[in-house]
Amino acid sequence: MGNLPLLSGTMQSDAIKAREASYFHTSRVSASFHPAPIAPFPFSPTDRPKLGRNRIINQSESSSSDSEDDTDSDSSAGGDAASEDTEGESDAEDSSTSERSCGASNSSLSDSEVDDFSATDDDNAPIRISSGAKWRFKSMNARPDLPVWQSDNIGIAALLIPITGITTMVLTEVLACANHFDCSKNYPTLSYAAEFKPEGYAFTIGMCSTAMLILATVALFHWFLRLRLMHPTVDRATVLITHGCLTAGAISAVSLFGLAVFDMGAYHDAHINFTVTFFIFAWVTMIAAQLARRLLLRDDKVASLSRAPSSVPWTIWNAMLRWKHMKTIEAYRLGWFFLLSGLTSTAMFGLLFLCVNGVWSNPLGFTAVQEAFFEAFAIVCQLLFMGTLSSELALLTRVVEYRDYQELERTE
Repeated sequence: MGNLPLLSGTMQSDAIKAREASYFHTSRVSASFHPAPIAPFPFSPTDRPKLGRNRIINQSESSSSDSEDDTDSDSSAGGDAASEDTEGESDAEDSSTSERSCGASNSSLSDSEVDDFSATDDDNAPIRISSGAKWRFKSMNARPDLPVWQSDNIGIAALLIPITGITTMVLTEVLACANHFDCSKNYPTLSYAAEFKPEGYAFTIGMCSTAMLILATVALFHWFLRLRLMHPTVDRATVLITHGCLTAGAISAVSLFGLAVFDMGAYHDAHINFTVTFFIFAWVTMIAAQLARRLLLRDDKVASLSRAPSSVPWTIWNAMLRWKHMKTIEAYRLGWFFLLSGLTSTAMFGLLFLCVNGVWSNPLGFTAVQEAFFEAFAIVCQLLFMGTLSSELALLTRVVEYRDYQELERTE
């Protein structure tokens, strides 16, 4: 009985040591645990990110490495706590288990919110692009955030067509009126004015430049159509429209180059043939482009495609005011206006050309000034129509990027 107080004192000291050990290891586990910070991207899925692809991948790799370090620290802390005495073991294991589950939930939440791209451990291995990256290309019909000349250099090729062509026409007529014609009485056509110098040089240089821009624009538009419309289940009509637009556009560009080089004075027959060929294939190109645009808008499920605008003049005016960042549906409507107006003017120009030059009788007394006006208006409509293709060319870069992402996913 005399040793009982001593025994009880020993048991009390052992219990105190066990509690101290449990408290020490528990505090060490809490101090070594740092949950992974959750840092979601500061933009919503409807906005385009300003981050580059490599920067997004680096962020995802750093976030995944942080979560792995936290998991390793939790497991090592749990192992140290499990090696102690019986009374300290239970407390340390409970605390490490709860904190490990908290760390796992935090790391999984961080991965789901931050990681849009996943990369393998091997740096040389291919990168798998997740489906979450496709929201950047959800709407190919979206309006660009910036004007064409600030956001995308490709769309400038189409915008330069009306600028170069109309400037050439005005400069040729001004030089002709200043040097060789009294335009108040006899206003010349472009072909007739280009027979003289120096207006012939201005006409040749300007129209050759316009022809090259038309050829480049039609080729880029054909590339855009192939990326958007060509798939294994495409029908024959879509294939004909796509390739017909490129073929007719190339022929019209070559014809414009020919009529600019061979003037009507020295090469009368060649100039007439090139002119007729240019007008025919230019309108074929524009009709094919409008049909292709309709197919694109149907794929995008544009609800207003089948609904006529409430006021056609105001719709055209508003579209022209937003020329520098035009939507595809606005370019489609504006294209029909230029197409129908230009076809009407071309028909009138052909009629007046035959009447004024004595091929047909002229009972209504048509004049050369009226002939020149309808010719100029038809060409202006053609040039402005080509300018509306900048709406599709401004989206070409995003379409190519989206196709590249699809190829990366397919080759994985």
